[in-house]
Amino acid sequence: ASTLAIVSLLSAATLTAVATGFSGYQTIEADAKNTSPSSYAYRSVDPELSAEVDRIITADEDHPVLSEQTVPVAVVQSDLSDLTYTPYGYENTAVPIKLVSVSTFNQLQTFNKQQESLQLTDGQAAIFRPLGSGNYKDDAFLLHEIVIGAETGEAQTVTVTTLIDERIMSWSDPDVCLVVTDDVFEALYAEESGFVYQTYQVEAPESAEETSSQLLALRTEENQMTTYYDTLKKSMESAGLDIFLLGFLGLVFLIATGSMIYFKQLTEIEATRTNYQFLMKMGVQKQAIFRALAGQNLFIFILPLLVGIMHSTILLISIYSLDIETLYRPVAVAITGFVVVYAGYYLLTVYSSYKIATRNEK
Repeated sequence: ASTLAIVSLLSAATLTAVATGFSGYQTIEADAKNTSPSSYAYRSVDPELSAEVDRIITADEDHPVLSEQTVPVAVVQSDLSDLTYTPYGYENTAVPIKLVSVSTFNQLQTFNKQQESLQLTDGQAAIFRPLGSGNYKDDAFLLHEIVIGAETGEAQTVTVTTLIDERIMSWSDPDVCLVVTDDVFEALYAEESGFVYQTYQVEAPESAEETSSQLLALRTEENQMTTYYDTLKKSMESAGLDIFLLGFLGLVFLIATGSMIYFKQLTEIEATRTNYQFLMKMGVQKQAIFRALAGQNLFIFILPLLVGIMHSTILLISIYSLDIETLYRPVAVAITGFVVVYAGYYLLTVYSSYKIATRNEK
């Protein structure tokens, strides 16, 4: 019983490790696009920088520009105490957030061929889902009030009525951005605290290595230059390391579970071999012995496997919480691979047990 309990725990650890590594790898492109939605983006701080960036991007003939957008952004202090979400490292009563006007947002929607435009009335706002807030349900943001711009003397209280999943700006800390009505934006926008966000969309940005390197050489804390290629590359490197470590860990656990059962069963068969010899002398056929061994080993293999699958599934659901949809394929792949290897161990165990049980028969 203790051996089967250990095997069950190792099976759960194996399935969890493999599924976790694979789930991270399959969402690399989506995660990179969410972190850096534009091929290239930066805060326009002076005309010389803008001219140099434009020269570098347009000189890349292999990645022609598909669109170029300018987004005015206001930065104000906010009180998020009515929300259950607060950016890490900030007091919920004093969080600097970014504001975009609804007219600018709808222009971007039109250009990106998004059919639905955003409609806001006085006192309403929309919020982009912050990165890393996947465990928060929609009602953690919706219908909550946010006080913005108190430091300007033009404090406004808005109610979040829309949660937007598709982002328009690259990640920056704190990752809170609202879409507000044009009147509110104009009242709170100030050149000294706000900035102009410049974005480019190019063809096949995932292969624009040279252009990305040239642009990142211009990066400063002030302009916050980002490229989709760089974000994707770092995500792939991180995911690749995770897959290697978790895959190796899973392989070790998988071999350990199969080997433990294999040697345990062979030891028991060796100890009871005389009983099988006696049965065969009594006229029991070898086929019956084989069937008995197959059934006995099947139970020993199936029980910890089912328990391990159940434990790993519960653990993965608790880890991923609201992102359960991302588990289907990784869990299916992990279970399939585990069952295939497990089946090999089962067949090897049955065959070896049969050879031991019928050994030295005259």
